[in-house]
Amino acid sequence: MKSVANFGVKSMKTLTTQDWLILANAGISTEKQLREQLESNPEFVPNLVKGFTDRDVAAESQENILAFVAQVLCSRSRSNRLNWLLVAWPTLAVLIVVGFSGWAIYRDISYTPKVTAGVRIAESEGLQPFHPITKSDIRMDTVPSDSSSLHSITDAIGRYTTKYLPANSVLGEKQLSIGRLAPATLRGRIVIRLKVVSTNVFNGIPPPFKAGLTASPHERGAAALLLDDVLVLDLQNDGEGMSAVLAVSAADQSALASFAARSDFYLVGTKY
Repeated sequence: MKSVANFGVKSMKTLTTQDWLILANAGISTEKQLREQLESNPEFVPNLVKGFTDRDVAAESQENILAFVAQVLCSRSRSNRLNWLLVAWPTLAVLIVVGFSGWAIYRDISYTPKVTAGVRIAESEGLQPFHPITKSDIRMDTVPSDSSSLHSITDAIGRYTTKYLPANSVLGEKQLSIGRLAPATLRGRIVIRLKVVSTNVFNGIPPPFKAGLTASPHERGAAALLLDDVLVLDLQNDGEGMSAVLAVSAADQSALASFAARSDFYLVGTKY
């Protein structure tokens, strides 16, 4: 292995043993050889670390060698007293080229582009409320940074909105249900909005969840109705009770309709 002990500048202290070995393996053992390489090949320093697999090590070695090169060239420039401007400008030009080349390589090694992507509605007719989102309903797109926006398609799959959203709208976290529904969950069900008596039974439980629905007729002695397979999609206080969006079995629709105008409705817990 060749020695690099012929360098006589203080910049030797800036290089590690590995950096000296890199120069030695490239056939550089004197300042003259280093200057000749730089003058004939401005990409010489960046090429030294191109084969490295460890990007951090490559970036560190390249930075050290560039600093060393700068001091060698500056030392050479200061030692020439005759017509220093004419002598120095090629050196400065080489140094600038080497610096920009090194910066470009370092950027490629260490920089990872940061692109903020958001989820948009792909369906041309928009997104209907209480429709469990599937992959075909949405698409990824680059959007302005917004901390409330969804940044992954998987974050939206199975969730639903409570309001209609037009095509190309950006989906935000606050627009979607906390819980998820499997694609076939609403098959064979109808979605209705119903006023129910206020209850705190489901406080702290985010929709969707299963519950029972009881219809209590206003007429004394009339039979009550109990549906034990109701899916609650939304539940909000409206000042005079609670407004519930429910998915009920299509088979229970006619029975529920017969109680609608003459009963009070209560949501109750189930054994699900």
